Amino acid sequence: MRMCTRDKKGESAGGPPKDVVAGCHASVLGSMPGRDMLPKTEAWHPIHRIMADRALAHRAGKVLGGLIAGMMVLLAASFVVVVAVIPKPQKVEPPPNIPAVNVSVLHIVPIRNFKDAFTIPGSIEPNSVVRVSAEVPGRIEQITGLEGRAVKAGDKLAELNTDLLKASLDQARASMDFDARELERVKDLQNRGVATSMEHDQARAKADASKAMFDAARAQLDRAVIHAPTSGVLNKVPVEKGEYVTPGAVVAEIVETDPVLVVVEVPERDMRFIRVGQRETIFADALGGKEFTGRIHYISAVADPASRTTRVEMVVPNGDGELKSGQIVTVHMERQTIHDAIMVPLGAAISLEIGYRVYVVEKGLAQPRDVKIGVLKGRDVQVVSGLSAGDDVIVSGHYYVGPGQAVKVVGQGDEVEPTKPGAAPATRPYTQPTTNPAVTLTPVGGPKGRPCGLSKTSPVKAEGLRGTGVQISNPAGGDRRGGRP
Repeated sequence: MRMCTRDKKGESAGGPPKDVVAGCHASVLGSMPGRDMLPKTEAWHPIHRIMADRALAHRAGKVLGGLIAGMMVLLAASFVVVVAVIPKPQKVEPPPNIPAVNVSVLHIVPIRNFKDAFTIPGSIEPNSVVRVSAEVPGRIEQITGLEGRAVKAGDKLAELNTDLLKASLDQARASMDFDARELERVKDLQNRGVATSMEHDQARAKADASKAMFDAARAQLDRAVIHAPTSGVLNKVPVEKGEYVTPGAVVAEIVETDPVLVVVEVPERDMRFIRVGQRETIFADALGGKEFTGRIHYISAVADPASRTTRVEMVVPNGDGELKSGQIVTVHMERQTIHDAIMVPLGAAISLEIGYRVYVVEKGLAQPRDVKIGVLKGRDVQVVSGLSAGDDVIVSGHYYVGPGQAVKVVGQGDEVEPTKPGAAPATRPYTQPTTNPAVTLTPVGGPKGRPCGLSKTSPVKAEGLRGTGVQISNPAGGDRRGGRP
């Protein structure tokens, strides 16, 4: 097959010139220049153009392959750098053998009927104070009552002069007798038809008025003798014999002391538990704490606007008169009865930002329990939720443990003083000496005798700290207060 043709005159159609053959070979071998570098004067066969285009495409493919290879090398180098900067995994070491913490626990046993109560101071007041006044004017002739003595209702206390009162009574009696006789005469005249009905009515009215005046005069004479209106103690007689008194003047004061009233001011938060008829226990401090029982009979309907407390009165029998008005007593008032109450020491509950937490011992490990607390009683607090019967609550040493911390139970309740991990429990109490020796704080590695300028975290040596109450920083075990060896 012929590869190239030439139409020029005088040349054979069966073979191309030598320069054309050489150009075709150069294109096949890839060393032929591009189409734009070929002589413009020669006319080429289309096959030559196809071969030239293929050579150019081959060359462009080689350039593109080189770029791709370069990018692959760059990515590989970047991967090597990234792998080089990634930290190597460290060797995992087994956890150290942490010694168990010495703790003391409280075994939870619910209280079947727990009395939620509170104590409040109160004062004793008499059941009543009666001020006896004179009802008629007169001069005091006699005082029979003695101050401080018990009196009964109806006993004679004092007697006034009765001369004028007797004269008034005699005058009233005479007027009453005359008017009574006059009424009888008018009746007789009316029966005979001489007196009219009006005259009869006038005579009757006058007789009735005279009778009333007589009764009043006799009552005034009777009231010249002053009697006790109620039983009690004659506390005071503010008048003297021979003194003139007018109606309304106080001549005696009687105090009823059986029973007496115990008055307390109850805070508003406890008023919802107080009811009339409740019985409360009262302790008289002046009688060595003797116990009495009182019954609530009055609760004020209005609270004190200043203190926001409510007055509550209790009636207490006082037949032997031991309780005196004005004495201070302690009242034990019950709020409610809680069934199966769980109580723990208040110090065992760790205060959180929200709520409280305690630690219990489970299989030799300390486990946290979030709890809700209720009422307080002394140093104990009720746990409403979070604990159940049979739990062993850590009550001493719980500040040195964490979740899952190994613990060693060395006591029940507050029997053992807690210690830090690995330390031995305390075996003797500390007794503060009567004198405080001088204190010298020496910084480690610093000049001796520098008592100030130490930060809270500076390691120091303490000399003579027993009983001084000086607080220092102990890097090995936290803050310690001076006074322990």
